[in-house]
Amino acid sequence: MQQVKVDIPVNWRSQVWQGLLFLALFIVANLLAPQYTSIGYPLFFISIVPNLVAIVVLAPLAEELFFRVAMPNFLFAARLTTFFVVVITAALFTVFHYAAYGESFAAQSASFMGAFVFGVVAALITIRTRSPVISTVLHAGFNGWLYLKPQIGV
Repeated sequence: MQQVKVDIPVNWRSQVWQGLLFLALFIVANLLAPQYTSIGYPLFFISIVPNLVAIVVLAPLAEELFFRVAMPNFLFAARLTTFFVVVITAALFTVFHYAAYGESFAAQSASFMGAFVFGVVAALITIRTRSPVISTVLHAGFNGWLYLKPQIGV
C-alpha cells in the first residue's frame, strides 16, 4: 500500500513554488465564489497568540501534519485505498473546521464546502508528491489571504 512520508524532499523549493501556484488558484476561486471558498478563522487561537501568526503559521503546520501526514499514514496502514483516504481525511478536516470555526450556523454551513474542497485538493497533492510542503504552503497562504482580504477591502 502507498504511504505518505513525513520528509522534506530535495526539491522542496520547487514544491514551494507549486504551492504558491495552487494558492493563486484558490485566491481566484475565492474572489469568484467567496460564499463557497471561505473557511473561517480559528476562534480558540485568537486569544492565545497574534492572529496572523496563529492563522498563517501555527494552524497550517498543525493541521497539515495531522490531516495530510499522520492520518493518511494510519489509513494507508489500515489498507484503505487512496480514494477512501482522500475522502475520509477531507471529511474529517471539514468536520474539524465546521466545529471549530465560524461565528454562526450560516457561516459554518457556507464554509463547509470550501473546507471539503480544500481538504480533497490538499490530500491529493500530498499523496501525489509524498510530501506535505505544497499543501502547507497552500494552506498558510490561503489562510493569510482570508485573514487579510477584509482588511485590504477586497
